[in-house]
Amino acid sequence: MDAEPETPDQVRPIELASQLGYLTVGMQIDPDDWQRPGVDEIVRRTLEAAESGEGHVILLHDAGGDCTQTIAALPKLIAALREKGFEFVPVAQLLGQTRGQVMPLVLAGTRWRTWIDWAAFSFINLAATTIQWLFILGIELGVARLLFIGVLAVYQRYQRHHQRFAPDYALSVAVVVPAFNEEKVIVQTIASLLASDHPNHCEVIVVDDGSSDDTYAIARDTFADDPRVRVFTEPNRSKSAALNFGVTQAEVVVAMDADTVFSRDTISKLVRYFIDPRVGAVANNAKVGNRTNLMTRWQALEYITSQNLDRRAFDALNCISVVPGAVGAWRRDLILTTGGFTDETLAEDTDLTMTIRRMGYRIVYENEAVALTEAPDTVRGFIRQRYRWMFGTMQAV
Repeated sequence: MDAEPETPDQVRPIELASQLGYLTVGMQIDPDDWQRPGVDEIVRRTLEAAESGEGHVILLHDAGGDCTQTIAALPKLIAALREKGFEFVPVAQLLGQTRGQVMPLVLAGTRWRTWIDWAAFSFINLAATTIQWLFILGIELGVARLLFIGVLAVYQRYQRHHQRFAPDYALSVAVVVPAFNEEKVIVQTIASLLASDHPNHCEVIVVDDGSSDDTYAIARDTFADDPRVRVFTEPNRSKSAALNFGVTQAEVVVAMDADTVFSRDTISKLVRYFIDPRVGAVANNAKVGNRTNLMTRWQALEYITSQNLDRRAFDALNCISVVPGAVGAWRRDLILTTGGFTDETLAEDTDLTMTIRRMGYRIVYENEAVALTEAPDTVRGFIRQRYRWMFGTMQAV
């Protein structure tokens, strides 16, 4: 029942109670002491309302926060009201009844109902309090994680800034591009790879995974005269099968999606880490290239603040758990040793990364090796992608 009914729905319960013979006693004088306006102000508001005849029952608050002003105002309020000629009497006396008649004791046979009420309200209060503290804990942990990741990311960037690489170090590289129905972007992808400034032999291997469009024909015909590009086609099986088919005799394999474009120095920035024999794979900085609507712009922000910032921090702790299949460099001998990319999970890149990590190799992150990838631009595509990521990671774990 509402303490201050205004609408018909709020008044209706009072009417029903009156029809059953109950007397309703309202609380007309409310000095809003819960706002803590000051002891003297609480007394002034109450006296003003009482003398103007607004009501005869005063509402003071004894819960929900700091009640020190209410407690301090109470004796002053009683003294001031008595001085004005007001008397304090219980409701039972006004009705001409005893306290027991107005507030009867619970009968022995109905005490189980009171116990149920007590248990129900206790459970509700406990649940509400638990949820409140879970929200507070979640917010605090989220902020703490952000600060922790931020500090590690700054530390990793400081380390990379002072790291020196051998300028003449360059391994042979094979870039494997599994493609399925990518006729609109395959030429742009291959062209970005051929524009790489990597000084050593860089071979581009395009594996058409049974596309139903002209992906294979366009890639084959466009780059037929370029010995650096080899184009294959096979029946549609899976992305992992296409990646395994494309692994050649190169020392380093760079795996990428057909809808991804590398910057000119991406391959060189990735390969230079393999001078350290402890490095098994390198993850690079993936950015959203198709920022065409709100969905893709949100993902662009997420890639920067969540994925790439996290990888910087995880690199500092040597705990990167996934080198994205869309953009990543791997030691070829490790791919062969581990059995290659498998289709046992929906996240073949996570599975291979974890396997290489268990062998004792480092997984590092290079922020300056930038690749522009195509993010889902519809809710349906976004949900399918994230389901594959999350469920595939659980499978790999």
